[in-house]
Amino acid sequence: MHGKYLHHHEFFHSKIKQGDSIVWRSLVKCKELIRQGMVWNVGDGKSISFWFDNWIDKKCLQDLLNVDENEISNLATKVSEFM
Repeated sequence: MHGKYLHHHEFFHSKIKQGDSIVWRSLVKCKELIRQGMVWNVGDGKSISFWFDNWIDKKCLQDLLNVDENEISNLATKVSEFM
């Protein structure tokens, strides 16, 4: 399914198109329910942006704290640096 339906975008931006399989259409119709059940595994935190990855209600920490990008000393800070 990944090769057929997701070669140009990620799952949560998918739309149903004519010719899609019934299984794929069902998954796309349920994507919000799937998103609600997802859990993010932080792991070692080396690939997760501290400021720009979504944390709560699909918002990044920069937006949640209302911090201007110019006030952030290191835009590339990773979660691993705080663990």
